[in-house]
Amino acid sequence: MLKKSLIALSTVAVLAVGALPAFAATDLVFNVPQANDLGSSQLNSAKADVTTLLNQQGIKATDVDQWGGYIRADVQLPNGTHAVRFFEPGTLAPVNINDLH
Repeated sequence: MLKKSLIALSTVAVLAVGALPAFAATDLVFNVPQANDLGSSQLNSAKADVTTLLNQQGIKATDVDQWGGYIRADVQLPNGTHAVRFFEPGTLAPVNINDLH
């Protein structure tokens, strides 16, 4: 029983440490200062700006976030379904999912 608990705890620790770079990179993708009260407000504003720019390009983005070094957008497709699409930060050029590393 103790062995299983230790394995489970170790797995959670490894997963949590692996997620840290993703949290740290969020402000880099959207080009805002480190997350604090001001940075959090700027991050939300930057996300809203990116959503607006994607919508202006005809991409019906409903939410954007950071994924690795890319922008991940939840988009509504013309048939009404939802999908996830990836874009380059800065240029908002679409990224082929097969090219992601």
